[in-house]
Amino acid sequence: MESDSPEGRYVIHAGVVDGPHAASIVMGPYCSPVCAAGDVNRLVAMLAYVEEGSGVVTGKGGRLEGVVTTKGGRVWEVKLFADGESIDGD
Repeated sequence: MESDSPEGRYVIHAGVVDGPHAASIVMGPYCSPVCAAGDVNRLVAMLAYVEEGSGVVTGKGGRLEGVVTTKGGRVWEVKLFADGESIDGD
């Protein structure tokens, strides 16, 4: 019997979209956007804390997204991607 939301269908990707380069962060897999929501919030908070910046999380299309701006001039984008969606820039 097939499931409506098979395990491992979503990953969180955090990447620098402006400013000095930093390695991307990938977390997952997650079974659904709901399963990943807590880690999206935690990752935005962690990046803001570690890089001495400010972050915001918002919902878009049923998924949480985040942006972090840092004291060092980086802008991080944190997004949730479904299996088969392209992660731009990587």
